[in-house]
Amino acid sequence: MAGSDWTLWNHVLLRSAGFPVDGPLRLADEALASAADDLGADAGRRKQFEALWRQHAQARVAQTAAIAADPMFRLALTWQNHKILDNAVEPFLTRARRGAPRTHKMRVREQVIAAYWQRYCAKCESIGFFGPTTWASIEDSGPVVTTSHGSSLVDHRAVFFEAWAVDRLARTLEREHDLPRFTAPRRSPHIRAEGDTVVLPNGVREPLDALSREILSTVDGRVPAVDLAATVTAHCPAVTPQQVLQALTTLRRKGWLIWRFELSPTVRPETELRAFLEGLDPAVGRPALARLDVLEQARDAVTDAFLDERRLGPALASLDEVFVKATGSAATRNDGQTYGGRTLVYPECRRDLAASFGPDLVDAMAPLALILDSIRWLLHQVGQSVLALIRAAHDDLVARGHHTPNATMLWTACTAMLGGQLRTVVEQALAELHRRWRSVLRVPVGARSAELRLADIRQAVADAFAAPPAGWSGARWCSPDLMVAAQSEEAFREGRYRLVLGEVHAAVNTVDYGSMVPLHRRPHELMACLDADHPQPRLLVALPREGRPRLNPRLHPALVRDTDHRLVVMPHVPVPVRGQVQLGADVPVLSGPDGLYLRLPDGSRFGVLDLFANAIGGEVAQVFDLYPAGYRPRIVVDRMVIARERWWLRAADLGFATLPDEAERFVACRAWQRRNRLPRRIFVKSPLEAKPFYVDFASPAYVELLVTAARRAAREGTEVHLGVTEMLPDLDETWLTDAAARRYVAELRFVAFDTRSARADFYPAQAPGPPVGADPAQETD
Repeated sequence: MAGSDWTLWNHVLLRSAGFPVDGPLRLADEALASAADDLGADAGRRKQFEALWRQHAQARVAQTAAIAADPMFRLALTWQNHKILDNAVEPFLTRARRGAPRTHKMRVREQVIAAYWQRYCAKCESIGFFGPTTWASIEDSGPVVTTSHGSSLVDHRAVFFEAWAVDRLARTLEREHDLPRFTAPRRSPHIRAEGDTVVLPNGVREPLDALSREILSTVDGRVPAVDLAATVTAHCPAVTPQQVLQALTTLRRKGWLIWRFELSPTVRPETELRAFLEGLDPAVGRPALARLDVLEQARDAVTDAFLDERRLGPALASLDEVFVKATGSAATRNDGQTYGGRTLVYPECRRDLAASFGPDLVDAMAPLALILDSIRWLLHQVGQSVLALIRAAHDDLVARGHHTPNATMLWTACTAMLGGQLRTVVEQALAELHRRWRSVLRVPVGARSAELRLADIRQAVADAFAAPPAGWSGARWCSPDLMVAAQSEEAFREGRYRLVLGEVHAAVNTVDYGSMVPLHRRPHELMACLDADHPQPRLLVALPREGRPRLNPRLHPALVRDTDHRLVVMPHVPVPVRGQVQLGADVPVLSGPDGLYLRLPDGSRFGVLDLFANAIGGEVAQVFDLYPAGYRPRIVVDRMVIARERWWLRAADLGFATLPDEAERFVACRAWQRRNRLPRRIFVKSPLEAKPFYVDFASPAYVELLVTAARRAAREGTEVHLGVTEMLPDLDETWLTDAAARRYVAELRFVAFDTRSARADFYPAQAPGPPVGADPAQETD
């Protein structure tokens, strides 16, 4: 971006909804809303409202039934939760077609349908055809936007197993076919072999016999135990293969070895399992492969029924049955959890759209650079505070006799800090960031909006947020989400648009995911972007395959080079497939004039914050906001809305939610909306839910979603608050269409790179220095 230290990747992820944006209007009733507002004490108006309410109730049932009967809606629902059709949708349709009264249970089912409908129409969720994504480009010349629509909604679709499903099958096969001897043992990242001793995590040394020493120096997580036995016996003729296997078992019991079948965090774990089984002796491999074959055939049947609503449900049910038979395990898990990977498979789709954006869009994004500069300041503040905590833990290790702690020791010593103090550090830095932004913006108290010029605040932002680089490589990236408010693509192209900033994800690249990179038509171009940002090898701490709240193979980084270093510090983390694998116990943490750093076996150096990049990133990725919790006015800089209007409302104060009658709740909610000067359409975020939901105050169905959320929140305590944000762009400001000119909500996900950080690495990745084994006391860093 011109005039800043930030560059943008020339590839943008375009996320969209899979159903047209006007879908929720089918459940709105403007005439009813007007009548509710005009009620007063007039008896005649009361009767008119009651008549309109009865008409609306009938119309709502009819519209909800039409939505529930829509083949594409049913298809989406089947993919997300195929049991809900039998448990909620079909019972609702049966009663609706009979003209049955709207009982409590029927209204609950009605609300379930409305809740899914708003998700599919009003939100961008990157899942299946009901949240398709595509890749767009940023060009150096040309119109601000250019699109070419295909004939269908999606042009690529695939079905993937959830990782846990393949894990369950692998565990079953491992147990039933005695597979451990064919799996590859590896040394625990907690221990290090030195001569005739092994160094334990607490620094204590234990003697090693010759066989154990040979095994610990040979295992790498890639050589199967039976082959390892052959290699060891070749070096130690007096030892038999059985003795090697017995020694492996002993070392595993001590916790010095990890010896189990492990799948890497790939979106195709079944391919890895198949490759392993095909390498076995046929007498062992064939029965196991037969089990995998049946499961994959059932998955392929689901793929064949991908867009066939009548066939998809039975195909998924059949897959469930095959899985239960093959593993003895239930075919679902984590019921009720968002991001829980509940079912066996999930779909991925690419929107049938080619799009590019010209330099005018990048020019209009100029205010974003100020936001990113403030995030650099935030990350630097967090980094410095975390460094102090790490230094204290390091010095404590040294005081307890660990002259040169290793990466795993330091990681373990900082576990308590990562679990508690880190969040406090982030909250304190964020509070100061909010204070500084308030001093820069100087929005008058009580103002609902502020329109500022970039030229007028640029220097104030520079002064308030002057900061050096944060100190770890991941902090160079930020991933802002941007929406375009334009009444049509033509208006967008003619310059009649404004930009709306959504979330800004700090210290993370949110397009580098295992689910997103393969959707690019030329993924090597994304790797070229990575190479430009990080020409030297990176140090990446290997992640577990899954972890709460959101980590799963879909979200693991896909852009990893063979030259990158992959540091394993946790025993339950599988050996990475790509990159140069380093075990934490083999990587000393040294102290130089510029602070603590890690030295790898090849002499490469990395600042100690890279060891904790994942932990820090997990805390800072989604915390950025210009204002703290509470009311926030809309703030516009040039043609970019950098903050949408937001309210922070106590759930217990939503008194209308306590009323017993639905019609009265609607009337009271409309009055509450007016008192709080809320727009007609909003998004609401409850602390009890992972995702925000859409509310239209002219729609009783969506008012009831708010009622339910308010009741749940109020039950948790009197100080539980709901975050309410204006819907911007609104329904009439959506520019993205399909081939039939239907309009969709969409957002653009960018990757911004901090070139200032690139010019001032905390430690050069390939700095000269003695290799590991040299006397740390002789370091002159």
